[in-house]
Amino acid sequence: FYRLVEFYPNQPRFSGEVVSALWGRKLDMLVAGLLGVAGVGLALSTRRAYIANRNLSHGWLLGIVSIFAAEGARISRVFAAIGLVHSMYEALQFVERVAKSLLTTWGTMILEVRRQ
Repeated sequence: FYRLVEFYPNQPRFSGEVVSALWGRKLDMLVAGLLGVAGVGLALSTRRAYIANRNLSHGWLLGIVSIFAAEGARISRVFAAIGLVHSMYEALQFVERVAKSLLTTWGTMILEVRRQ
């Protein structure tokens, strides 16, 4: 993945002295795990957008293809971040649904889950 996005965290030229000194196998495993979550989140987000707009024009797909054509594989960084944010949002929604269900089951009346 690092070669694909042209980022080499163990080289000070790309990531700075502090990061390159601290970078090791554990951080590589963390990045690999986050990329897995980000990939699933991006796939779910793309699927949701496709289903929501299946009867309309699919110009947004052409936009994604043109971004990859213009920027190359380095744009994968942005899509990985989008996928990670979407995964966190879905996890938050799931936890809210489960919390509301559990509290309702155990006799507490809830009108709506509120975030502060």
